[in-house]
Amino acid sequence: DSLTGLPNRSLFQERLEAEIRRCRSSCERFAVLLLDVDDFKQINDTLGYRVGDKLLKSVARRLEQIAHDVEAGLISTVGETDARVNVAHIAGNGFALVLSGLRNPDNAERVTRAVIKGFSMPFPIEGHEVFLTVSVGVSLHPVDALDADALLEHAETAMYQAKTQGRGTHAFFSAEFNTRSS
Repeated sequence: DSLTGLPNRSLFQERLEAEIRRCRSSCERFAVLLLDVDDFKQINDTLGYRVGDKLLKSVARRLEQIAHDVEAGLISTVGETDARVNVAHIAGNGFALVLSGLRNPDNAERVTRAVIKGFSMPFPIEGHEVFLTVSVGVSLHPVDALDADALLEHAETAMYQAKTQGRGTHAFFSAEFNTRSS
């Protein structure tokens, strides 16, 4: 992605499909997290697109730091994860993460909470302290789906469910959400 320096949607999709192929033989679990910066349009409308672009770059750096902390074992129960995290900027104010190496599916919950908490500190942008929240949807492989498109669709369904619960929160995909959204 030319703005954030993160992988774009196309590269993210390729990496997600590669992770699925890798996990077929190992039966390893992983999670797809889809993040939407809440009320981002308001930032662009009030502070301008230049500030909005700088904010997206800062969001990308913060997500990379969270990914580093996960991989370093700082976010999870000690010894329960060999987590690897791929971060991507997939749309205007949308980001995605693939959390691989889950020995315990509860680690997906811990990491998701850490991502949301990571946005509790303001972003200093051009003399402004910008406070953000994110809504996060999570789908799990192989529990929720076996292919990339379905995993992303399910994470998106869960993200919209999180938004209806009040922004700055998360939801895991469930078949009930899918039935309601259909």
